[in-house]
Amino acid sequence: MEGNEILHEIDPDGDIKLILRNPNAPFAVWDEDSSDLEIFNSSAVSAEPAVDENDKQENAIRFRLSTKHLDIIRGGEKEGNVSTIEASGWDPDALLILMEIIHGRHRGVPRRPGLEKIAKIAVLVDYYGCHEVVECSAERWTELLKDTRPKQYGRDLVLWLAICYVFYRPNIFWNLTRVAIKDSRGPIQTLKLSYHSRRQDALNQTITRLHGITIYFDEV
Repeated sequence: MEGNEILHEIDPDGDIKLILRNPNAPFAVWDEDSSDLEIFNSSAVSAEPAVDENDKQENAIRFRLSTKHLDIIRGGEKEGNVSTIEASGWDPDALLILMEIIHGRHRGVPRRPGLEKIAKIAVLVDYYGCHEVVECSAERWTELLKDTRPKQYGRDLVLWLAICYVFYRPNIFWNLTRVAIKDSRGPIQTLKLSYHSRRQDALNQTITRLHGITIYFDEV
C-alpha cells in the first residue's frame, strides 16, 4: 500500500479491492447564475464526479470488500483471487457508510448523518443500483430529518429532492417540488447530480409543465 493510501477492511477476507482516487471531489455546487430548468437533466449525468486528472494519483483510499455481499461492482483487473476496481471523486465517508450497510455491518452506520452526507449516499445508491439494501436506513434518516425540510427554494431543498427521488419518498418529493416551483425566481438547478436517464425524461416533462402553469397564473 502506498504512503498516502488509507485502508478500510470491510471484509478482511474479501475478494474485491476498491480503490477510490481523488476523494471528495466538488459535490452539488450551487450556481447563482444557473440557467438550468430541469431538476434532473440527462445531459448533466456523469458516471462519477468530475475529476482533475492531475489530482488522481495524489490520494487513494482502499476498501476490502466481498462478492458474497456485493453484486454491484463487476469487472476490474484480477490478481489471483482478488479483483481490483477503481472509482474516483466520491465522498469516502459516504462510500464507507454504503459499503458497511451492504456488508451488514450496521454498528458502523451513523444513526443520523447530515443532509449533505445522505445526499452523497443517495447519489452512490443510484449510481450503483443498490436501492433495496439501503431502504431501511434511508427511511430512518429521512424520518429523523423531517423537521429540517426547507420551506424555501435553495441548495438544501434540491438535496432533499435528490434524496426523496432516489429513496422513493413521493409525498415529500412533490411537496418540496411545489415549494421550489413557487419560490424560485428563475430556473430550478440540477446541482449536476447523477440519475438514470429513463427516469429523467418523465420527471423533466412534469417539472416543465408545472413550472409553465405557475408562470401562467403569476401573469394572470
